[in-house]
Amino acid sequence: YESIKIIPQLHGTNYTTALKICSRGFSDFSLLNGWYGQGIYFYSSAKYIIPYIATQNQPCIIIAYVMPGNIYPVTETPDRSKENTLIGKEVIPEYLSHYVVATTDGMTID
Repeated sequence: YESIKIIPQLHGTNYTTALKICSRGFSDFSLLNGWYGQGIYFYSSAKYIIPYIATQNQPCIIIAYVMPGNIYPVTETPDRSKENTLIGKEVIPEYLSHYVVATTDGMTID
């Protein structure tokens, strides 16, 4: 099992949802649409999460250990006008997760 990567990641939400996640796990939220496809979003930087959760009633950050599996490296900037955008789409076949290196405003870094 030494080849399995387990990394600490952050998930921003509100207190009520955080309690649900802590009692039932993340699976209830796995089909939520987002900029980079359907799924549960984790981040390596609290600086990225804070603007998103700042408007939440009782904002919370969950620290979770994540096994991302076979990662699809996302290089596109979200654009609803493009046909090949990942917005709202399932994870690319043969991959278990998408990985994006993004600025704090959600744009990809080239």
